[in-house]
Amino acid sequence: TGAETKARANLAKRIRTAVKAGLRAYQARVKGGSGDPNNDVQSVEEISQNITEMTLVGVQVYDTYLSPDGGVWVMVFMDFDSFRHQVQSLNQYEEGMRKEIVGRAENLFLELDKSTAGNGTIPTAGGAPAPGSGQ
Repeated sequence: TGAETKARANLAKRIRTAVKAGLRAYQARVKGGSGDPNNDVQSVEEISQNITEMTLVGVQVYDTYLSPDGGVWVMVFMDFDSFRHQVQSLNQYEEGMRKEIVGRAENLFLELDKSTAGNGTIPTAGGAPAPGSGQ
């Protein structure tokens, strides 16, 4: 559905942001970059896109909510252990880079857990949608 597609896109955006932050931090700390800022940006973009696409395969619908105004909200979830395993299996990337990405993503997952704690389902009447949800 359109709502499910939007929810997946929202989650993908958040994952990609966390992955990019991890890649940039890793490049700056360990390598100081390649010396070519355009190459570094391209590398970050390509790697983050690849990881995001790969990990979204494991995204599942958690809940669906039909609002009184006819809107449809879909909450999706992804198991962090599955994400971690997928990233750690990417042997074409250095171990330090994989650890940085997993660490940043773990912080994102914790943040999302806190922001949806107690919600149980997607928005209550008049409530805002939870992260990783889409209408």
